Amino acid sequence: MHSKIPIGVVGLNFGRHIVEQITSGPGAAFFQLAAVCDQNRARADEFAARENVPAYYSLEDLLQRADIPTIGLFTGPIHRSQLLRQILKTGKHILTTKPFELDPIEAKAVLMEARHLGLAIHLNSPAPLLSPDLAQIQAWVAEFQLGRPIGARAEAWHGGGFTEVADGSWFDDPDLCPVAPLYRIGIYLINDLIRLWGPVEQVQVMHARLRTGRPTPDTAAAVLRFQNGALGNLFATFCINDSEPGESRLTLNYERGTIYRDVGPRGLDEAHSGSRNRLELVCTSGQHKRVVRTVECSAISGAYQWEAFYRAVRGEQLTQTVEPQTVVMGLNVIQALKRAGLTQAAETVQESPADES
Repeated sequence: MHSKIPIGVVGLNFGRHIVEQITSGPGAAFFQLAAVCDQNRARADEFAARENVPAYYSLEDLLQRADIPTIGLFTGPIHRSQLLRQILKTGKHILTTKPFELDPIEAKAVLMEARHLGLAIHLNSPAPLLSPDLAQIQAWVAEFQLGRPIGARAEAWHGGGFTEVADGSWFDDPDLCPVAPLYRIGIYLINDLIRLWGPVEQVQVMHARLRTGRPTPDTAAAVLRFQNGALGNLFATFCINDSEPGESRLTLNYERGTIYRDVGPRGLDEAHSGSRNRLELVCTSGQHKRVVRTVECSAISGAYQWEAFYRAVRGEQLTQTVEPQTVVMGLNVIQALKRAGLTQAAETVQESPADES
């Protein structure tokens, strides 16, 4: 029986979901909520009273707690690298969320700083370890010799659960929240595709404001051209309410087969009405024999990897973890999408500077 590690959660607007994961979800086996922190004093006090932990109203005060070795940082991505550096200076490990940062150079610098200090910065997308669904996709590509990637269709949407009303937050600023649906929910799919197919070299984008009350778009579509020649179509919107709280679907076409992840409606097939991350493979093998495989994955891409974070905090060297450059690749794509949204032209994805030796 392992001992739980104390963790303080900063930013309770989104972080309220993480508190639930720590107190009664998958994080409960590994971490103990030790404190909450939010600039909104009423919100911090509410959570502190509910969970019977101390409330803090500034990160500086929370970081004085030497008995809390880990911080969950769930503020917005704007200037997150500055907050991450502040936490790293106190020797604490960090769990945080997507989108990781807006500035790719700052993001890479803080990830390299954490590596130099021997501290962990883990996020949910791209997660530190390859998720079971992405690992299964790679295994099928190798086992059935599917060949080169040709094209992808990636979709993400939310409906009634999102109240898209202008509130003065970073969500309202097109400079801080570029091509909003792609940055806010499409980033999961961008990161997955990069993890599977490598760097993107060029993007195009279109967007619209269909019903949002924000000045930023609520619907967007993009075309991604990967360095290996494959094309990806990415669609994201906050305007579809089909009774599901959120959807994320992916179709991957290879030379000799197609892999589907969560494609098609749930609920029509009673046996899989509640499933997530259902993978299906259709291909040919041998004398054009049709092969179909179906797998239900135990964990989904984009989930917080609590056990991996626990092991890293305990000092274990995790193998085959995501490289800082891979994290930054997704942010480079977002920057190119931002430019493409303004120019309405194809934009090249700029690569980050190489690591200093």
